[in-house]
Amino acid sequence: MNAMVMLLACLAAGIILQRAGKLPDNAPAALNAYVINVALPALALTHLHKTALTVELLASAAGAWLMLGAAALFIGFVARRMKLGAAATGALILTGGLANTSFVGLPMIEAWIGRDGLPYGIVIDQLGSYLALSTFGLMVAARYSGQPMQWSVMWHRILTFPPLIALVIALVLRPVPFHPALEDALGR
Repeated sequence: MNAMVMLLACLAAGIILQRAGKLPDNAPAALNAYVINVALPALALTHLHKTALTVELLASAAGAWLMLGAAALFIGFVARRMKLGAAATGALILTGGLANTSFVGLPMIEAWIGRDGLPYGIVIDQLGSYLALSTFGLMVAARYSGQPMQWSVMWHRILTFPPLIALVIALVLRPVPFHPALEDALGR
C-alpha cells in the first residue's frame, strides 16, 4: 500500500509542478533519459541477476506479443469493415496493442505485487513490449504510413537500448556474484 501511495503522490506532484510552471520545458525528456539510461538498466541488473531463470519467467514476455498480434488481427478486421484509412488503422494497432510497461507498469507491479514481481515486469517490458514495439511495431508503422521499413535502424535501436543490454548482462552474469558495493549502488 505504501508503494501505491508513493506512486500516486509522485503523479500528483508532477501534475502540480507542471501546472504551476515549476518544471523546465525539457523536464519530460530529461526524466525519460534518466529512466531509460540509468534507472531501468539498474533495475534489470539488480533484479534479474539474482532471479532464477524459469520457463514461466521467460514465457511471461509472450503476453505482450500475443496482445499486439491480437490487436493487429482484430483492429485490422474492424478497420477493413469500417473502411478506415491506413494511418488510422496503424495508429489503432499500435495504441491498442502496446502497453507502457516501463513507466507505468513497473511501478504498478511494485505497488500491487511487491518487489518479487519486478523480474517478471522487467522481462515482460524488455523481451515483450520493447521488442514487440521495436520490431513488429516498427513494421506496422512503416506499412501503414507508406514508408519503407528501415531494418538497420530497427537493429541499431534494439542492440543499443540500455535496459535491454542490462537485461542480457544480468542474465549472462548470473553465475558471477556482484561485489557488495555494486549491489548497494544498483539498489539505490
